Amino acid sequence: MAVSESDVLRAPDELRRLDQCAQERIDRPGAVQPHGLLLAVDPGTGAVVQVSDNVATLTGRPVQDVLGHGLATLVGVDAAQAIARASERDLAEPADPVPVELCGSAMDVLVHRSPDGLLLLDLEPGHDRGPEAWLATLHAVMQRLAVARTVEELRGLTVDAVADLLGYDRVMMYH
Repeated sequence: MAVSESDVLRAPDELRRLDQCAQERIDRPGAVQPHGLLLAVDPGTGAVVQVSDNVATLTGRPVQDVLGHGLATLVGVDAAQAIARASERDLAEPADPVPVELCGSAMDVLVHRSPDGLLLLDLEPGHDRGPEAWLATLHAVMQRLAVARTVEELRGLTVDAVADLLGYDRVMMYH
């Protein structure tokens, strides 16, 4: 559910929390959404060399059972190979996430590269939706956005649409 202006007015303490959220840096290492997981992998060896603090919560494995081990031991051989293939593309270009299964849950993996060459894997809950369902959803979103009469209304509709599309309970737009 997206936060609307009227929600904020009804909950004065929420305004303070939103302001604090707006002041937080969003590029801070270690600041991983609780529903996601961040892994750093050595592309030469495939070994996991860094993990976010919540690895045990999401995988059921303690940090020491993940660090130093091959990515395939965590996501399976096929998924590790798909991630390796995805890492061979130009990582500056947008790409579709790599679907994997982690502890029985569908996850989407976005592949990035750190300045020192490590693969950064951003795992988030996956979406079991086919292309037709996404196309229908995007079409509905575009129709909702098209009715905006003001920039402020467009911003509000966009925040609601992003929250709906991604399943986030809170979305903030910076302008």
